[in-house]
Amino acid sequence: MAITRLERKTRINRSVANNKKAKIKVLSRKPTIKKIDIEAIKKEFAAKKSGGKSPETQTKEEAPKASETPATEEPKASEGAE
Repeated sequence: MAITRLERKTRINRSVANNKKAKIKVLSRKPTIKKIDIEAIKKEFAAKKSGGKSPETQTKEEAPKASETPATEEPKASEGAE
């Protein structure tokens, strides 16, 4: 009996050590570095500082305004008809 207990204990000890090593390897991996356009980011900050809007945000904000005007006109026409 003593022999089987020691064999089991050895297997458990090895598996615990291997699991710890695997966890350390996963935690120490470096994340992938994405390519970032630094100049574009600097332009955005400069535009925000000066109070202007970047061209990308202007087009996004103008598009909903155009779609909202017909939607607001329709209920007014239906209210007058009732």
